Amino acid sequence: MSSEQAALAKHRLSRARQALDDAQVMLAKGSLNAAVNRAYYCMFYAAQALLGVRGLASPRHSGTISLLDKEFVNPGVVSQEVSQMIHRAFEQKTLADYKDFYTATREDAEALIADGRRFLQEIRRVIQDEVAEEIYE
Repeated sequence: MSSEQAALAKHRLSRARQALDDAQVMLAKGSLNAAVNRAYYCMFYAAQALLGVRGLASPRHSGTISLLDKEFVNPGVVSQEVSQMIHRAFEQKTLADYKDFYTATREDAEALIADGRRFLQEIRRVIQDEVAEEIYE
């Protein structure tokens, strides 16, 4: 992995961690749709970090998720559970962001934040295995 790829992965993991922290703040404030959005972005940025380690990217969210499945989930590098987490989060984020009169439940937001935490841990582990060096805080 090039130094640019390592720097990009580190940056994206930092953004993922910040999005997770932001999700907690939004949950505490009762901004449930915003908490769902930030929990999803935690997973999205982490997925982008992992893809970037192999020089892969997609300009679309659905493409990022598809690449994650193709390159890491299908070969068994990342668990099927991790894939289900980001798919579920994407669906919830889409509802929260775009469906009129929709408000996520506190339970949905809490579950997605917990998933985001597990997702980020798993992606960090895989990145560590991929690059054989620690690139995150």
